[in-house]
Amino acid sequence: MSAAPHLCVAVFSAGWNDDIRSLSFPKAPFSHLVMSLPLSPFPVAAISRGLPIADAYDDIAQALSTQRGCIIQAPPGTGKTTVVPLLVANCVAEQHTSGKVVVVAPKRVAVTTAARHVTDLCCSAATEATTAYPSMVGYAVRGDSRRGTHIEFVTPGVLLQMLAADPSLTGIAAVIVDEVHERTLAIDLIVAMLSDLFQLRDDLLLVAMSATVDTSALASLLGLPVVVTTAPIHELTITYAPPPAHIIRTALSREMLAHMVDVTVQAVATYPGSVLVFLPSRAAVTTVAAMLRERVAATLPVYSLHGGMTAAEQDAALHDAQRRIVVATNIAESSITVPGVRTVVDSGLVRVPKRDHLRGMNGLVTTTAAKEEITQRAGRAGREAAGQVIRCWPARETASLPATRPPEILACDLSAAMLQAACWSNQGLAGLSLLDPPPVRAAEQAIATLRDLGAVQQSANGTLTVTPLGRRLSQLPVDPHLGCALLRYGAAAAPMVAALLLDISGELPPHSHQHSAAVAKEHSRETHRLARLAGKQQSGTPTPGAVVATAFPALVGYRVDDEQYLLASGTRARCTIVPGSQWIAAGSVRLVQGGDRRQPAGEVVVDSASPLTKEILDDLGMVTTEDRLIIDGTTIRAVREQRVGAIVLQTTPISVDEQQCAALLREQVATHGLSIFPFDDTATALRDRMQFAHDHYGSPWPDLRRGVDPAYVEQEIAAIAAGAALSGIPMREILTRLLPWPEAQQFDTLVPPTVTVASGRKIPVDYHGDRPICRVKLQECFGMTETPLIGDMPLQFHLLSPAGRPVAITDNLQRFFQGPYTEVRKELRGRYPKHPWPEHPTVADATALTKQQLQRRSTPH
Repeated sequence: MSAAPHLCVAVFSAGWNDDIRSLSFPKAPFSHLVMSLPLSPFPVAAISRGLPIADAYDDIAQALSTQRGCIIQAPPGTGKTTVVPLLVANCVAEQHTSGKVVVVAPKRVAVTTAARHVTDLCCSAATEATTAYPSMVGYAVRGDSRRGTHIEFVTPGVLLQMLAADPSLTGIAAVIVDEVHERTLAIDLIVAMLSDLFQLRDDLLLVAMSATVDTSALASLLGLPVVVTTAPIHELTITYAPPPAHIIRTALSREMLAHMVDVTVQAVATYPGSVLVFLPSRAAVTTVAAMLRERVAATLPVYSLHGGMTAAEQDAALHDAQRRIVVATNIAESSITVPGVRTVVDSGLVRVPKRDHLRGMNGLVTTTAAKEEITQRAGRAGREAAGQVIRCWPARETASLPATRPPEILACDLSAAMLQAACWSNQGLAGLSLLDPPPVRAAEQAIATLRDLGAVQQSANGTLTVTPLGRRLSQLPVDPHLGCALLRYGAAAAPMVAALLLDISGELPPHSHQHSAAVAKEHSRETHRLARLAGKQQSGTPTPGAVVATAFPALVGYRVDDEQYLLASGTRARCTIVPGSQWIAAGSVRLVQGGDRRQPAGEVVVDSASPLTKEILDDLGMVTTEDRLIIDGTTIRAVREQRVGAIVLQTTPISVDEQQCAALLREQVATHGLSIFPFDDTATALRDRMQFAHDHYGSPWPDLRRGVDPAYVEQEIAAIAAGAALSGIPMREILTRLLPWPEAQQFDTLVPPTVTVASGRKIPVDYHGDRPICRVKLQECFGMTETPLIGDMPLQFHLLSPAGRPVAITDNLQRFFQGPYTEVRKELRGRYPKHPWPEHPTVADATALTKQQLQRRSTPH
């Protein structure tokens, strides 16, 4: 292999509190030379021969040469992840540009697998013996890395740390963002940051790769051309094998998993080739794989495939040439290709992040996959030959599935992303060109969290300044909450932080006998890595409860009844992990889905926790004392409370005069807003509408959960302090004073108090929760094919029976009438035979009347 010229890169960096777009970048070539890299071409032609991506070779090269990048739209199996990084690296060499190519992929398994696969292909395709390629292609994931001089595959977390440490990406000539269609929060954040950097660095090459067909928004944001590549799909035969009707699929019960096993065993006996089984979580993958081994181990091997596996385990699942069963999470959907698959067994389920904004809780929930996802899964069976797809849900439900999965930014905690964004722009996420803006309420909660942690400071105009603590937190590969605990206690906190990072369930710290050898090994590896990052151990050894409470102060819990705990956030949760402990520090909690007699739907359950004591809370400064007024119905009293968040430990009555009473009222209004006052139903409805306006439209609509300027209610404060009756407080009038002008003229249009359904009746809209709800009898919606929008949010319909009982919930009436309505109709026809239940509801007349009443109305007198 001929020697290549040695080219150089420059160093320049931004101050932590500078806005990246205010900086000046040197033009290429750089003037400050700090390192040199030998650049050698890769054997792209030989590697891409026979792959669909080869047909787009010239178009990609042309776009890189003339426009410094492109968006590649190509389905799984085209070879884009393998070939495009090599093509871009060759373009970098041909343009005599210094620096390496960074390829970011959402999942660590995809990162390590791609790096090894590319290296192997290069070595196999080389025209002469060489040992250079293994050092030229590297990777970096959490806790594991191999340096590559020319190409490095990395996870989003690694690239975000690189951007935080050096916003200019010194030494990087090109960035490739793979699987951008997955719309994870980290990928969206990276795309937004790179769109800024792409404008500032005229030597940077940028490529985004998507497995789906809708790339218009991405092309508009980046201003790059779209290169389309197709892949031949062999004929697929799709059949449905739903579980028995009593099984709730999303609950992932043992019965549901057993059904998946039965379907898979039948597929093995019926069809040739390997079988790929899709399940939504690691736990489900592990359970089903174990059950399958008991059934078929004598005839063929069974492999698991998920993000927590070692490289050797991944290779075994991917490269075993014999017929096999691979049980995988959605990592096998588009990130990596499993060779030899002829049959796909699909649960139709996926785990997605979800945030309960009312309770300030985060978690993962199991829900149905989108059409886009099940299509990609099905395609895995037809890459090499005709294949079979077995879907474990009723066929009629497919039509009602959403087309795509909503992006993560709309449904998860934004604290870490807000910190990364604040390091980039002093406006935080609001300062980035994101594909979808974050929900106003979620963004505000994230900023409030970072303020409480001491990671950022916020000025009166909303500008964010990252503190020295925030700078350190942004460089740690953990959530800011965990980073605070790690920095506070040093290496001594590493075992606990590792357990929280890996989401290990049970009592913390984890005991080796409680978990598998693989979990224990992973925990040990993370502990050592975090201990190195934490640096010098602080004096003393913290208790596990102190570490967890420092990380998640809102999840400190006090036992109020047997297994029931009141959390500092104000939420009740059930905990059986540390029996007998009066205090707990919860590491993770979840909302029960589906539910049963043992765990009702909507109950909050603690999945991991450590015992705690009040003495530890005192040491942490979490026990506070404050004087406040309690308004209860028509009475008002002053008390001194000792509390931990929402947990009141002691209440002592105190006496206050008129001036002290007024002062306390002003303080509480300024801190807690108007929530201390009694609201009637009319005022409550207006308050909820105003809060919705703030949460979804932002400023200037007021945030009623936060403090209110006491001047707005000074007259009422003086009256209450003087002994006026609480029942006379005009809360609706007070709320009206807070409406911004002239925007208030559009209030009823932006947040309508009612919606008119097909029957002609005006139905009140409930804005109390995370989304607007309309509760209406199903029959009154016949004929409706369009779901009303409140802003950009579909109105959620709680459809009721003639007796007013809930029968269905939907935010897409057309999809409901095309699918689930069939089963609902069967039940309602038997239960309410006097009412009309048309077979084709979208063309039927809406009514709340019975058949007999309709007949009387239509009969001429």
